[in-house]
Amino acid sequence: RKIIEYLDNINDMSEKDKAGRKDYTKILTVTIDGKNAKDFDDAISISKEDDGKYKLSIHIADVSHYVKRKSPLDYEAFKRGNSIYLLNQVIPMLPDRLSNDLCSLIPGEERFCLTCEMIINDKGKIIDDKLYESVIKSDYRLIYDEVSDFLEDGISNYNKELEDNLKNMENLFMILRNKRMQKGSIAFDFAESEFEFDNEGNVLSIKKGKRRVAEKIIEEFMIITNETVAQRFAYMDIPFVYRIHEKPSDEDVRNLNEKLKVLGYNLKGQNIHSKDYQKILDEIKGKKEEILISSLLLRSLKKARYSVESNLHFGLASMFYSHFTAPIRRYSDLSIHRIVKRFIKNDLIIKNLKN
Repeated sequence: RKIIEYLDNINDMSEKDKAGRKDYTKILTVTIDGKNAKDFDDAISISKEDDGKYKLSIHIADVSHYVKRKSPLDYEAFKRGNSIYLLNQVIPMLPDRLSNDLCSLIPGEERFCLTCEMIINDKGKIIDDKLYESVIKSDYRLIYDEVSDFLEDGISNYNKELEDNLKNMENLFMILRNKRMQKGSIAFDFAESEFEFDNEGNVLSIKKGKRRVAEKIIEEFMIITNETVAQRFAYMDIPFVYRIHEKPSDEDVRNLNEKLKVLGYNLKGQNIHSKDYQKILDEIKGKKEEILISSLLLRSLKKARYSVESNLHFGLASMFYSHFTAPIRRYSDLSIHRIVKRFIKNDLIIKNLKN
């Protein structure tokens, strides 16, 4: 009942709430999701500057504007921790009023966001980054398959401006992905299953899914955003929540190598690096033992976890990583948004500046 009353008292966007936010409503902005997606909590703006650099702005729904700390809704979200996805069902962390309305970046509707704006050169290096409280208005709700049809096969019903926008996304994605792979990021290629249901939720068919270019673009943009936010706060020594992924233990590597040797492969045993894992994945690509060995490699890795201390993300070969991009379905991201907003409002003590 308290949650219902809290939701009833949530106001729509007001001019007072917009004050001080950066206005992106005149900049071409899109969401790209699956055809059955119902909540759209991340949007993208991109442009290529005259000097060849890219300006990439990732807009994430400002859930923390509506879910205030220690409110009834906050306690409920904390208790749930995450949204749970099971086939065609979702047990959401937050109610429909937020996830499918006020925090859903619906085309043509102004929405509050937190924006990470990055300037990236043609080598994939971030030259500058800024964080803003923002107002956006999504121009298009794009579908993964349709975007992939255009970028992979040239099939399009889009206008020229949108096509150029998507090509910029693809070009920047390739730059960022190549840089990440050169660092040694591990790229498992497990096929996902796609389920077809009838109107009553019964499974009609299961087929092998395929990750196409549009899905990979969004994944890459979310990774660079999560890295950028984490790095900024690590350098400023502000209390934060990181997503870390520690190196596999020597014992786990030895056990893995015993299995690999039987299959004719070997993983370097001392001072292991993620590049060593990726080397094996490259060797088995397309071979009959690919799925088996990929599974063995995956099982040898530690589970990623949250930490207040910054540390390596082994799988991504990243020194800093966070969960910033999904506050509608992960409480960890909501917590980070609150820290980010306090920083934007100059409400945090930055240790290295104080000292």
